[in-house]
Amino acid sequence: TPWYQLIRGDDTRTDYFFEFGLRKTPETAAGKAFNFVVITDSQFSDQKAAERYREDLRQIETLSETPEFILHCGDLVKTGWLREWKLYDWAVRDLAVPIYHVVGGHEENYGQSTWLERRSDGHFKLFCGPTWYAFDVAGIHFIVIDQHKLGSSPAALARQQAWLKADLRRLTKGT
Repeated sequence: TPWYQLIRGDDTRTDYFFEFGLRKTPETAAGKAFNFVVITDSQFSDQKAAERYREDLRQIETLSETPEFILHCGDLVKTGWLREWKLYDWAVRDLAVPIYHVVGGHEENYGQSTWLERRSDGHFKLFCGPTWYAFDVAGIHFIVIDQHKLGSSPAALARQQAWLKADLRRLTKGT
């Protein structure tokens, strides 16, 4: 079951509720010490670079202290074209460590050179999920937001702001 739901960019609503049946696991129990890996700017556009990236990820999996998760802070692919996303999907497929993604500028580039003539995060959403979300690990609340205003409709920006305010309000003291 996917943990996200795509919403059309031109939808003017700002209130949604989706139940995905997420559950707490012992690995995310409050107070547990953990480590994670931050990576960024993989920006590959060909098979050879995708193979190197896949090898890098497999090395991360074999660290003596396996990280709780990997956070990729954007620019996953070079131009955002579908062929690059297919390579990216191949590189991260079967990764044992969860990977969380932050949308970067390169992921949105492909729409500028098409009939759209504007930035587009469609392929990012197709392969990685939403461009803004939150997750909890060991009692720590992580928030990922999309700061790319180009290519975002006013309604999409309003939805993100409404979600962020609601997400922050629901946090308990000390989170």
